[in-house]
Amino acid sequence: MDQVGGWDEGFFMYSEELDLCRRIKQAGWQVIFTPEAAVIHHEGKSSEQMVAARHLRFQASKIRYVRKYHGRLAAAALRLFLLAAYAWMLLEEAVKWLLGHKRPLRRERIAATWGLLKSGLKMPGRSPGRTNG
Repeated sequence: MDQVGGWDEGFFMYSEELDLCRRIKQAGWQVIFTPEAAVIHHEGKSSEQMVAARHLRFQASKIRYVRKYHGRLAAAALRLFLLAAYAWMLLEEAVKWLLGHKRPLRRERIAATWGLLKSGLKMPGRSPGRTNG
């Protein structure tokens, strides 16, 4: 861990293991899979109460990872692609809402997706020196 610099604290909960494994391999070490090891993963328990925030953190971490290893242009392209995908999801949810399908659920999803689009998939409170994409 000392040789590769430990965990990159610029990542928040997502993609940090990809980054660490990549740096381990770049340092000449081997990343191995041990099938005898058992881990119980309670998926989503850390962020289940904040679905929109979870999506924002997950996507912002992807963008940060791509920027770190593939540059600003690749990160910008990924950000635009993801924003377009969320814009499409917003349109789908709005049409379903207009058709009267599960309106409370659609209203919730529209609000969450709109928030993601407004964020630009950038983590709030980040200083200019430590960008996420």
